[in-house]
Amino acid sequence: MEVEIFVPCPHPEQLLVNSINRHQYLGKWFFKAAVSNREADISKFKMFDNIVFTMEDTANTTLVLTGNMRM
Repeated sequence: MEVEIFVPCPHPEQLLVNSINRHQYLGKWFFKAAVSNREADISKFKMFDNIVFTMEDTANTTLVLTGNMRM
């Protein structure tokens, strides 16, 4: 699944844990770029070439996030 976003979200929304459909976020995610109007927001991401995350659900309803980062 690839999603392209051209306009940054002006007001990030915090979600309650019980309101999230956890299964929609399971699987492999590819982080390709960071965009912001402020340099400080993306400075930590400039060192990475690409990042791959895997989100897994466990038997005790804990989400496990595994990330591989290439610098």
